[in-house]
Amino acid sequence: MKIAIRNAQPSDVAALVNIFYKTWLATYPNAEFGITEDDIHDHYKNSYKPENIEKRKKKIVELPTTEKYLVAEVEGNVVGLCRVVLHEDKNQLQAIYVLPEFQRKGIGNMLWNEAKKAFNPKKPIIVEVATYNKNAIGFYKKLGFSETGKIFTEERHRMKSGNIIPETFLIINARGRDRAAGIVIKDSNILLMHRINKGDEYYVIPGGGIEKGERPEETVIREIYEEMSVVVKIKTLFHERVRIAGEQDYYYECEYVSGEPALRLDSPEYEQTKTGEQTYEPQWIALSKLKDLLLYPKEVKDKIIQSFVK
Repeated sequence: MKIAIRNAQPSDVAALVNIFYKTWLATYPNAEFGITEDDIHDHYKNSYKPENIEKRKKKIVELPTTEKYLVAEVEGNVVGLCRVVLHEDKNQLQAIYVLPEFQRKGIGNMLWNEAKKAFNPKKPIIVEVATYNKNAIGFYKKLGFSETGKIFTEERHRMKSGNIIPETFLIINARGRDRAAGIVIKDSNILLMHRINKGDEYYVIPGGGIEKGERPEETVIREIYEEMSVVVKIKTLFHERVRIAGEQDYYYECEYVSGEPALRLDSPEYEQTKTGEQTYEPQWIALSKLKDLLLYPKEVKDKIIQSFVK
């Protein structure tokens, strides 16, 4: 089966309406929320009228540069669609719809792979979905989206029956910088940053974002000195992980050289602590106490305990 992904054309409109109607009919009727097949029929009853088809054609012709409308074509027939809108503060994946008989054939993934080329990588990506559409939620999570737990309703999705489709949105956070951090152990103590942020108290492994042209090892040495006033040398790469938006985190085992943990007076951490905005406190913590600390990230904490706590 040959699948082609291309930009939508005005001549596709009738096929697009058909995709919306058939996928809604297969997906949204739900006894728990009182959404019926009759609701879906009513919702689309005017969509095939010539004047509305023409309006949709005009919208495609006049599509702004902040929007992308893609279709999936199989043997000359349009069987899927994808819409993207670029907002000032976010990217929005408005929809990926594939005709029921063409689902689970990789078409949704192909539409996504083309659509994400249009996204601004510095902004988060959101997608809205019915709370009970578990198949769609599972699909988007496989693409890298995370559930937010936020539920909302929109009046435009109130049906003929008076019931309304409940929605939630999933998100891919904007890709930040890759990070590097250092695990510094001296006399059975580990160097950590004690944090208090909006009432939440926890610990983190000292480190920070990798600057342009900088190697991860250089970041570790720089960040630990800038944040903790401690000089270290790199020993070996201890752990790597990939965050949800694709950022790479590097954790290095380090050798202590000199210095005592203290915020540098010219650091942003010192200024925020001084003003009470947040609290940063560099500390040596006994490895024996590590199990009882709220230390992020947990997977690295667990590996440290496994490797260094006797």
